[in-house]
Amino acid sequence: MKRILENALKEFNKLPGVNARVLVVEQDLLKRPRGATIDAIISIEIDGKVIDLPAEIKKELRTAQIPKIIEQAKQNPNLILLTDKYYPNLYKALTDSGVNYADETGRIHLKAKGIRVFKEGTRNLAVTPQGRPNTYTLPALKIIFHLLNKEWNTLGTYRELGDIGNTSLGNVNKIMNKLKDEGFIVSTKNEMKLNKKEKLFEVWVREYNQVMRPKLLVGNYRFSESVNTREWKKLKLKNGNVWGGEPAGAVLTDYLIPQLLTIYTNRDKKDLIKKFKLIPETTNVQLSVFEMFWNQLTNRLTQNEQVAPPMIVYADLLNTNDGRNIETANIIYEKYIKEQLLRF
Repeated sequence: MKRILENALKEFNKLPGVNARVLVVEQDLLKRPRGATIDAIISIEIDGKVIDLPAEIKKELRTAQIPKIIEQAKQNPNLILLTDKYYPNLYKALTDSGVNYADETGRIHLKAKGIRVFKEGTRNLAVTPQGRPNTYTLPALKIIFHLLNKEWNTLGTYRELGDIGNTSLGNVNKIMNKLKDEGFIVSTKNEMKLNKKEKLFEVWVREYNQVMRPKLLVGNYRFSESVNTREWKKLKLKNGNVWGGEPAGAVLTDYLIPQLLTIYTNRDKKDLIKKFKLIPETTNVQLSVFEMFWNQLTNRLTQNEQVAPPMIVYADLLNTNDGRNIETANIIYEKYIKEQLLRF
C-alpha cells in the first residue's frame, strides 16, 4: 500500500504546477467519519490552490468492493481511490458515480472543489489474467449461497448439503474442509457455524459472476415485436420465472430504470421463447435468461415472489460495472442483505 501511495503521488508531481504530498497515514488518524475507513490524507496543490483528499488504497481492485467505495465517497467528500493498475470497467463505474481515482500507471481522474486533473496512464500496467487457484466449484457456490441465506446459522447435515449442491457426500466433505481452512466455518462443542459471513459473501459474489453465472446462461434474446423495455412490468411472469438484474433492482429499490432485462427460470426455455416471442441475439440483447438454481423459499428476505433473492440481484447488478446499477446494488445490500450477514 505504501508503494501505491508513493507512486501515485509521483504521477501527480510529474504534472506542471502540481505539488502532491502525504499529510496523514492510517495509523495517525485519530478521528474517522463514522462507518468509513481512510488509509491516508493527501494534499494536492495546483497553481497555488490547495485541496486535501482522503485516500482509499486498494491493491487488486475487485468489483465487489465498488459499492463500499462509492459509499465511502459519499461519507468522505473528495475521496480519491489509489490503485495499482488500470481497471477500465471498474473505473467506468467509479466515474459514473463521481468517485476520484489515480493509479500507478499514471492515470488520474480528479474533480474536486474547482480542481480538475485528467491524465491517461503512460505505463503498461493494465490488469492481466492471473491464475485462480482458489476458485470454488459450482456445487460449492450453490451450497455457500444456501448457507448465507439460511434463517439459522446451523449448517445442516452433509446429506442435505449434497442435495442442495447436487453433489456427492465426498465432495461436500471437500467443500466444507475448504471453508474451514479459509476460516469461514468454525466448530463449537456441538455444531459447526458460519464465520466471517460478510467476507464469504464478497467471495461468493466474485465467484458467482466469474464461475457460476456464465454456466447458468440459457440464452440472450431480443423481442420479435417492438417492446419498450421501460414497459417491462407489462410482461407477466408465471410461476417458475422471476426477475433478476436491473428489473429486480427496480422492484426492490424504485431507483432504477432497466435497460437490459434479466429473467431466472426453472421452466423449459421453449416456453419463454413462445410466450414472449423471443429471437436469439448476440449484439442488441434485450433479455438475458438464466437457469434458476435455488429453492424459491430462499427469497424470504423480500417476500417478493416476482424477483430473485437479493444476493442474486446484488451480484447481477455488480456484474454490469455500471455506476447507477452499483448504487442500486448498495441500496439492496443495506436494505436486505446486511442484516442477514450480521446475524448470529
